[in-house]
Amino acid sequence: MLGGINTTSGEMVKAFREDWEVYQPTSSSVKLHLENGEGSSSYQNLNILHGKGLVVRSIERRLSGVMLITFTDSQTYLATGFKIGVMSHGAYWLSRFLEDCGFGNSDELYEKISLMNSSQVGVLWQKES
Repeated sequence: MLGGINTTSGEMVKAFREDWEVYQPTSSSVKLHLENGEGSSSYQNLNILHGKGLVVRSIERRLSGVMLITFTDSQTYLATGFKIGVMSHGAYWLSRFLEDCGFGNSDELYEKISLMNSSQVGVLWQKES
């Protein structure tokens, strides 16, 4: 599905539950790239949001592979390009994003992500409060 979804609305959660793979994310303060299943697009958009001061609270995954990033201010973002359980560009960009957010070293994270069960669902990462 293709549609504009704002990070401050509940539409991101709805799109996550419906396994959207392609959509145009919107934010009131910045221009975001089309989310199209490419890890680099997910990384670029999340890097923009993270650079605006948003702090990741959790990352949740559905069996389809889409991931919902929830920020501490309750904004959400649907990432369709990140992957687990395989050495891939999607796993690489996920490891880079996790490093940017303080979850560890990207090389170590990439190895861990590549070895994860590709059918793992639920909360994959969560910041302690």
